[in-house]
Amino acid sequence: MKKTAIAAAILLLLSPVCKAQDLSSWAVNDFAKLSARGILSSDIVTNDFGKNITRGEFCRLVSNICETQKKTTLSNADKNVFNDTQDEAVLKAYKLGIVSGREDGGFYPSDLVTRQEMAVMMSRLLDNLSDDYTLYANQVNTYKRNFVDSAATADWAIADMAAVCANGIITGNENKMAQPLENATREQAICMLNRAYEGFVANQTSYRVPVISSYSDIGATTHRLSLEWTYTPNTTEYRVIIKSNKKAPKVITIDKNERSISQTDTGIDANDEITVYVAAYLNNGMQVFSNPLNIGKAETKAEYIQPPKETADTSTSQQKDTQQDTQQSTQQKENPFNVIEYDDRFVLQSPKEKRVFPDGHYFTTKEEALQYMVDVTVPVWTLKSSGEKVSSTKTITVNNALAEDVVNIFTEIYDDPSQFPIKDVGGFSWRNTAGGSVSQHSYGTCIDINYNENYYVKPDGTPITGSYWKPGEDPYSIAPDSIVVKTFAKYDWKWGATAWGDAYAKDYMHFTFLGK
Repeated sequence: MKKTAIAAAILLLLSPVCKAQDLSSWAVNDFAKLSARGILSSDIVTNDFGKNITRGEFCRLVSNICETQKKTTLSNADKNVFNDTQDEAVLKAYKLGIVSGREDGGFYPSDLVTRQEMAVMMSRLLDNLSDDYTLYANQVNTYKRNFVDSAATADWAIADMAAVCANGIITGNENKMAQPLENATREQAICMLNRAYEGFVANQTSYRVPVISSYSDIGATTHRLSLEWTYTPNTTEYRVIIKSNKKAPKVITIDKNERSISQTDTGIDANDEITVYVAAYLNNGMQVFSNPLNIGKAETKAEYIQPPKETADTSTSQQKDTQQDTQQSTQQKENPFNVIEYDDRFVLQSPKEKRVFPDGHYFTTKEEALQYMVDVTVPVWTLKSSGEKVSSTKTITVNNALAEDVVNIFTEIYDDPSQFPIKDVGGFSWRNTAGGSVSQHSYGTCIDINYNENYYVKPDGTPITGSYWKPGEDPYSIAPDSIVVKTFAKYDWKWGATAWGDAYAKDYMHFTFLGK
């Protein structure tokens, strides 16, 4: 489906993003982290986060954490454990020894879970997954000293309650009460489980979550919502979840190849506030969710929210690409789950990025990128060993949005009286950079010319790729005042020799549309 224009004329609104009314601000980061790890599920997200969590819901979250580390297979016998549920999440947790039923053979998944029951489940979970999680006898004494209501804790739960408190998973309230018999809200449970996961699960999985990139809400009597979001790999379908505090959630299922809805009537009164999530259902059974988008009274407006740049850590070393990825790599190490903080402002995506990524996301696989590539044949001058220049052509694979520009650039270079010779030229190539992230060549937005005679060199002058750069001496080397540099600049491409400053590598063969 083609992306729908949200408004004829777009005004970039750089107003602060509202805190999510559906989810307390203190719970947003824990929500985002559990979402990126595939631990949340729709039955949690569609419910009221401020209301208490049930035994079945909490068990599902615990089971999802187990599934990120190990797959549990159920036999037919396993499916008859409880007389009131065949929920696979509950049965898997039971098989792993994390939960147990009650004396009458029921699990009672709809009952509210107490904090001491949660403590037992989390302790058993971490004992299952981590060698670092240990229960010590002195933790109980510390628990009794630190919490004034510790005596209310059941004998069967006190060791686990003491352990989770000692490890900061349950923190108690300002009155030094652990509240072992009290229930916990869904958002409190999410925060507890994220602390447990971050503190003790070594093999931490993460997925790319959908990010709401633009929306408009136009309505006189009900909210009429248009929405766009970014791509999540390995998705079987998307679902848009629209919540208000007065009506049941509206859930819209979207094909995996589409990433927008247009003027959808939510059925929710235009004067009510709504909160929107986009869920991506992954082919491994996990679900990931966008951060909540809070929308007030419906009116004609257009909001644009820029998702964070795609980054990658520096785990591999390639001979070629640019050092400017170092800053992105550092950012990714600091934020390994690509979690979206609620900053004051978001920045609109650049016009250049919109031009070459029409679906609003960076390509993530070679197969996806190839759908946006095209071969172009351009005129060039080649140089014989005798020194004679001969007319020829070269074929380059580039982003289809840039195809016309590329043909024009090379035609103008060819038509110039200098007849600059081109023996090597390359465009699209799916590969990684020296920093380990996806190369800009993977997007078809870069072109390399005469590789050997226009080397890629470190700031200290050490060659990375190619042998030298000798403009004025070697006819294949590209001089700063050459027709090649001037023509690419005319079409708003940057030259790798000057694009990134003296602190970064210089790439004399490299021309880049996005400046990367």
